[in-house]
Amino acid sequence: DWSIKKPLLKRSLVALFSRHGKVMEIICLRGDSVGKGQKPKCLRGQAWVIFESLPAATAALEAERGFVFFGRPLMVNYAKEVSDRVAK
Repeated sequence: DWSIKKPLLKRSLVALFSRHGKVMEIICLRGDSVGKGQKPKCLRGQAWVIFESLPAATAALEAERGFVFFGRPLMVNYAKEVSDRVAK
């Protein structure tokens, strides 16, 4: 069971990733419980950390990949698409 509350998760992610540059936004997804034996409607335990610059994102990716965060190793990757927030 994933019992970390969203506000705590966001604050913790900001604290971890802001060491590498300005964090513009953090988007967290949590799976909704749909019943025993059924899959959640959305992806569990995923978050997008949007940085102001590519060098900051690269530094975070290299430094934090595999870091144990709330008991689980982080899987850090670049987004497949540019965030709407960055485009603005």
